[in-house]
Amino acid sequence: MAGLFDKAKEFLSDEQRSDSLLDKAAQAADKATGGKHTDKIQKARDAADDKLGGGDGTTPRTTDPTASRDRF
Repeated sequence: MAGLFDKAKEFLSDEQRSDSLLDKAAQAADKATGGKHTDKIQKARDAADDKLGGGDGTTPRTTDPTASRDRF
């Protein structure tokens, strides 16, 4: 079980991977709620990103969970 935790931690330590995963989760939640809670979903997405080590203020945030966060 520790191996699985280590792999998940390693996967999420990559900023682009974690951003992609969080974006997909936010998009799914937004779609499931019919867009009624977009602001709350985005705040939760940003809070999770901050906890994972992202959200350092260097990347502009958007309130649109369907917006691409590609940096390249």
